[in-house]
Amino acid sequence: MALLVKQAWRLLHNPEAKWVQILKGIYFPFSNPMSVPKCKQGSWAWSSLQEGLSFLSQDIRWNIGNGNGVMIWEDKWIPTLPSFKISSPRPMGSNFYLVKQLINESSWNITLLQTLFSEEEVKAICQIPLSFHHCADSLVWHPSKNGDYIVKLGYHRLMQNKRQNQAASSSRQEEGNETIWSNIWSLKTLPKIRNFIWKACHNVVPSNENLARRRHSNTAGCLRCGDNTESIEHIIFFCPFSQAIWRASTFHYSPALMGFGSFASWWQEVGSLFKDDDSFSSQSLLAWTVWGIWKARNAWIFERSCDSPVHVWNAIFKDFTEYQQLQNVSLDSLSCPSHTSSWAPPPPNFLKINCDASFSNSRKYAGIAAVVRNSNGIVVDGINAQVHASSAHVAECLALRLGSTLIEQHDWQQVIVESDCKHAIDMINGRTSDTWEAKVIVSDIRSLIANEPNVTFSFVSRLNNQVADWVARTTLRGVCPPQWTQLIPYDLYHLM
Repeated sequence: MALLVKQAWRLLHNPEAKWVQILKGIYFPFSNPMSVPKCKQGSWAWSSLQEGLSFLSQDIRWNIGNGNGVMIWEDKWIPTLPSFKISSPRPMGSNFYLVKQLINESSWNITLLQTLFSEEEVKAICQIPLSFHHCADSLVWHPSKNGDYIVKLGYHRLMQNKRQNQAASSSRQEEGNETIWSNIWSLKTLPKIRNFIWKACHNVVPSNENLARRRHSNTAGCLRCGDNTESIEHIIFFCPFSQAIWRASTFHYSPALMGFGSFASWWQEVGSLFKDDDSFSSQSLLAWTVWGIWKARNAWIFERSCDSPVHVWNAIFKDFTEYQQLQNVSLDSLSCPSHTSSWAPPPPNFLKINCDASFSNSRKYAGIAAVVRNSNGIVVDGINAQVHASSAHVAECLALRLGSTLIEQHDWQQVIVESDCKHAIDMINGRTSDTWEAKVIVSDIRSLIANEPNVTFSFVSRLNNQVADWVARTTLRGVCPPQWTQLIPYDLYHLM
């Protein structure tokens, strides 16, 4: 199915292909393939493609460029809303139909938005970046970063849908399992112990019972006590040697065989009773004890080790406390030596533009800045602004576009543009595919510098971008002096 959906995606994105033209002439000559109802007379190939289109329709939406081809209330085009669509009713007698009617040049008409939509919808719309050059709208598949359908992600999405369609009891069981796995992988212990607990919950450890079932052992019994079945539960809880270890431990635990379920149910019920704190983790000690009992069992079978239960427990507790002490070692002794800013000036006759953004996730707002300096380190120009942004990545791209506008305005020929966002720099330089959320911004940047062959974009560490970072942070807080390029504040001058 995931591969079939790929063909449906090609149908949407290759309208000039011969096979698409043939299907269009037969099944949707005057409409969109997404809106064609299913029919019994359709061929097997077309019926299969409709199944793929049906799956795509769940997560496909428009990425806004100029808004010319996107309907305001009918189409999906707002990425941060649950359904990607406007839920506010259309006002009676409204003459607004297309998204382009909500745009003033290259910005949203906030006053109009506030009259048509709810506050939540206005905030979500304002987070959508608009193109300076009015590029065309494009269909994107929301789950992927670059907007293209990916078979691997499609498969996982299909499996997720399948799990969601299960019965309510199955859903509750799945939720319980998710709690167990989250509990295991968050344990403050060694990775091998987490892996063992996970395997024990799945009953895939090589106990004699499991080995015999797979015909890798001649006996399914316990070689230590002679019990007929050596299951993981017997090894950890009910072998007399294991029970002696539990009684010697700080837990003083003595499980009853009657009514005992599986190891997984025990871990969920008993393990959740222990709460972790900063200095001592009872739940982690529980995992160390289980691991120690398993090690003692293997040592007896393969090495004929005859350590007493008390000795085994003392070894478990010693290993556990040593691990805890190592985890509490101050990170200061492991940290790298501090570095000072080492901003490198551009070559003679070149300018360097440092761009940065400071993003507030709660407000979905950002301060962006671009600082221009010459080969002597003197501030030649600069620009800053407060903008709506859906993520820090979008904010960084907006800062780079802001710096690029200076290049076009002043017609600078030889410029080095720097940013501490490597992903944004790689997108502009074509080293990685554009993300759907920043696609129109990157397209604008490329258009702004299309006729400037000596303009380059480079990644720089945050330590070497502190000046732009200061301007961006103060801009977000609303305390950046308006004339900061002429009358440089002391804090900013100190960073230079």
